[in-house]
Amino acid sequence: MSKPIFIVRLPRDEYIPSSKVERVRDELQRTRIVEDYHILVVVDEFTGGETKFECYNAPHTEMEFEELQRRVLELLKD
Repeated sequence: MSKPIFIVRLPRDEYIPSSKVERVRDELQRTRIVEDYHILVVVDEFTGGETKFECYNAPHTEMEFEELQRRVLELLKD
């Protein structure tokens, strides 16, 4: 069975280093609350200054999720 995708959208009010994004992701992965989810943390300038959370059911394998995550992060860098 595939895992749902848990997305954290951090506001881009100022420059946010990738280390902060990685730290948020790592902290979430350490918690037992979201251990059954793929976690994707992104910086999004369209959050209205608030951190937002989303969850999606997705029938993706682990490799497909890694590719999806890579593509999303590349798009957000542009």
